[in-house]
Amino acid sequence: MLPRTVFVGREMKFQVLNRELASTVVGECPYVSISITNPKFRFAKLADSPHRKAILQMRFEDYPLPDPDFDTFDESYAHRILDFYEAHRQEIDLVIVNCEIGINRSSAVAAALSQIANGTDTWFFDHFEPNRLVYDTLLAVHKQRLDR
Repeated sequence: MLPRTVFVGREMKFQVLNRELASTVVGECPYVSISITNPKFRFAKLADSPHRKAILQMRFEDYPLPDPDFDTFDESYAHRILDFYEAHRQEIDLVIVNCEIGINRSSAVAAALSQIANGTDTWFFDHFEPNRLVYDTLLAVHKQRLDR
């Protein structure tokens, strides 16, 4: 039996997966995929689906703090994720996010987007260990955009 990986929010559903599950799991409604891996890894091969509208693939380290010696999450990644979500949110019901293990980076992206879309992120912190750098940066960039 698969672990519970789907959060159903009032505006948007989010699913958090690891690399292995991302190769077999597909959405049964219109969705987008955000696929995250390490800088030197190949991207995960995602399962094909006629319901998937788009894929955003990203490479960055799973570090909790910025590190100039490594490719860590920063505002440029946050802008790419937020732009991608905004471009597709009207045509989808689900965002599937995967990373290598499916615990830190993917859950951080899902938690931040759920906070933006649904006004809640608690479920992700109860079930995963969201990377705080990813989560905090996404919400900070979103706030900057709102304040413009």
